[in-house]
Amino acid sequence: MSKDWLPVCALADIVPNAGVCALVDDEQIAVFRLLTADGREDGVYALGNHDPKSRANVLSRGLVGDLKGERVVASPVYKQHYSLLTGRCLEDPDLRVPVYPARAFDGRVLVARRKLWPHCRPKPKLVVVGPDPAVHRVMEAVQAAAPERYEVTALNRDPALRIDRARRAVITRGGAPVDYDRLVLVAGSESATDRLDPGTLRALRLALESWGLALTLPAIPPEAAGFPELGLARAAGLPCGLGVRVNDLMQTNDPRIYAIGACAEHRGLRREDADTLAAQARTVAAALADESAPAYRAPVPVRRLELSGLKLVCIGDVAEGSGREALNFRDSRQALYRRLILENARLVGALLLGETHPTEWYRDLIAQGTDVSARRHRLVFGPEFVEQAA
Repeated sequence: MSKDWLPVCALADIVPNAGVCALVDDEQIAVFRLLTADGREDGVYALGNHDPKSRANVLSRGLVGDLKGERVVASPVYKQHYSLLTGRCLEDPDLRVPVYPARAFDGRVLVARRKLWPHCRPKPKLVVVGPDPAVHRVMEAVQAAAPERYEVTALNRDPALRIDRARRAVITRGGAPVDYDRLVLVAGSESATDRLDPGTLRALRLALESWGLALTLPAIPPEAAGFPELGLARAAGLPCGLGVRVNDLMQTNDPRIYAIGACAEHRGLRREDADTLAAQARTVAAALADESAPAYRAPVPVRRLELSGLKLVCIGDVAEGSGREALNFRDSRQALYRRLILENARLVGALLLGETHPTEWYRDLIAQGTDVSARRHRLVFGPEFVEQAA
């Protein structure tokens, strides 16, 4: 055994997801043993036991957990959170504790005699998997929010990839591991134009019938099962439905793995539009930057297509249902058709065919949740008529 590594205790001596204090070269070291949610070993970590805020040697008695996707220990005194990976304090950038390389070997816990201050530690590894355009969107957002924070590796989508969560690596087709500290799975629409989900297509079919038009509709797009990123997540044991299920920070049930874009399911919905991908990329980037990332808020989707030479815009949720009312307008001579969907006196969706210049006005009404009860019968005529009547 190398003289640079010192055995401090048996792995079994440390209660899972807790710590002990060890003496290494007359310095108190807090050593933690972590398990994954499904009970697998998730590594050992070591950092100085001295809490710089309370000036007490107490960190080994702190609670370990996950904060914004980062493994941390909370000081039992003033509750500051220190990263087990870098030693920095998440609440106060001026506070830090030294970190020590640590590992489990042959049932023993080994701690290196050398300490690493946060600025000396290698950059954490960020791996982004997906098609090139979507990957670039994520990398641009991360660079804007956390410049130079990560060592970034981009992997183009490949059905042969697999995730080894225990090893924290993506295994490539040739069997080579690409290690990660954070992993982002991303998929974007394959089409040059926006695609419509089956529910929107059904609503569009009803709208065309109400307008008396017989136009060829685009084909129903495939479900997310067509995206390799979804299969990659399923094979890794991540919960999936319409897509990879994520929380409001776009994290899967493994806080180190994120999913965004067309392969992600957020609150029961999966969306492919570019605005959604951009918003989700910003959410992930803020979380990776260790900011107090706001919860993801889905933008009002706007999808643009052409039907028989006529411009078509679908805004928001245009599906009909209980408690919803549809308002229709058509002017065949000007090839102008509109269908608005109202719910609880608020506009929730709009279909515009032919003349589409009020798109942003309708989108703003939906996004702001404006009560339109006083002008509901004028809405279909557009902003000029509504403002003139006011």
